[in-house]
This record gives sequence, C-alpha cells and structure tokens, in this order.
Amino acid sequence: MRIPTARTVAVLATTTVLLGGVTASARAGDTGPSVAKPTSSVVWCRQTNGIMRQVWTRTDCRPGESKFILKSGVGAAGPRGLQGATGPRGASGVAGPAGATGPAGATGAAGASGAAGQRGTTGTTGATGATGATGATGPTGPSDLYVDSAVSANLSNGVPSTFSTVTVPAGSYLLTFTGYGTGATADGTMTCQVTRSDVAASTVWVQPVQVALITATTQPNLSLSGVLVTTGPQTIAARCGVTGTDASVVAPRLLALMVGQVH
Repeated sequence: MRIPTARTVAVLATTTVLLGGVTASARAGDTGPSVAKPTSSVVWCRQTNGIMRQVWTRTDCRPGESKFILKSGVGAAGPRGLQGATGPRGASGVAGPAGATGPAGATGAAGASGAAGQRGTTGTTGATGATGATGATGPTGPSDLYVDSAVSANLSNGVPSTFSTVTVPAGSYLLTFTGYGTGATADGTMTCQVTRSDVAASTVWVQPVQVALITATTQPNLSLSGVLVTTGPQTIAARCGVTGTDASVVAPRLLALMVGQVH
C-alpha cells in the first residue's frame, strides 16, 4: 500500500488565501448560500490518475494519494549559499555637484603655548611729544601749624606788653591764644588781644578784645580765637595789659593753624 505524502506549498504573500472557499464553507456545516470565507491554508489530494481534488483542512487523503497543503506566508529560509568571488572594479562615475556648506563645527581646545620668541633689538628713541595741558588742582595738602609759647610774662600797671609772636606766609589761618592771669597786688582789670601787621606795618585787631577782672584771689582764664586770611606774609602777636595793679600772664601760647579755605 502506498502511504500518502504531504507537501506544503508556500504562498509568497501577506494576504489571506481565499481559495477553496466553497468546499471549506460546506464542510464547516453552512446550510445557507455558499460564500467565500478567508482561510490560512488550502489542502489538495492528488489521485492516482493525477487529478487534484480539494479537501477540508482536517481531511486525510485516501490511500495512494499525495497530500498538498498551500499555506499563506513565507516558508523557512533555506541555507545561505557560498559568497561569490568579488567582481572587477567598475569605472569611476562622474563627480556629482558640490554639496551645500555644512554648519561650523565646535571650537577646538586651545593648543599649547609656543616657545617665547627672541627679544628684538631696541628701537630708536622717539621725538619728544608736545607739553600736555595743565591738570586740575589737587587736594589741599597737610596743614602747617605755627606756635609761640612761654612760661610766663610780667605786666606793669598801665603798660601793654607783646609776649607771643608768629610770622606766617599768605594763606588762611585759624588763630588761638590761651593763658591765665595771676599775681595781682590789688584789684584790677586785664585786657588782651591778638593783632596782625600788614605789609605797611599798620596794626589791626584780629578779634574783639578780652577784658577780665583780676584780684589777689582771682585768676582769669584767657582764651581768644579768630580767623586770618592774607595774601602776603603777616606777623601775628598776642598783647596783654593791666590797670590798677601789677600782674603776670602764665603759660601764654599763640597758635596759627593753616587751613585749606575759610567759608
């Protein structure tokens, strides 16, 4: 007895096989009008006389018949053949047109510093340039202090005495005179002032006169201050006098402090 053989025939397509729709529908038990239905495989049995008959998918062929199955899809890949020899190199093709310029690439890292070059020869001295404009006046510098002092000075009744003097150049000054009276033999009046001498040697008062009472037990404090602005050298002097008694001025001191400007 010849045993039926089964052969699978692959359909090179991805769509569903629509062959044998009538037979498949009838064998599925449909009682209505036959319609084509999709199926994933079709089965034939080849009879001994060579005629093919289509059968239901789960139907076995008769003894001596060969079974053919047509399935959708691609069959398993066969073994890969040997690689053929490399063919001769073809002729170079015609050069194509130049492509558009691509975007600029990122900046590369900085290279290492090169070695220092040799020092060049000294150039000739250039001509002296024109004198520049005078700059703005700078800030006022440190102040100057002029001082004259003594331990004491004796005064006679009715005779004024000059006992402290300083000579200053042109400028602005703050003037100060200090001391105190003592040694009166009777009640009297002490009068003090600070004067300046102009270039013409005339005498003027720097500030009002200080008048103080002095007795055997009263020692008046002497304190005078004023401002001097002069365009030339001046001699500043401290003068005191007493009436009604003799007396002394202890620790007389005359100060002239230069300042930047008097406002």
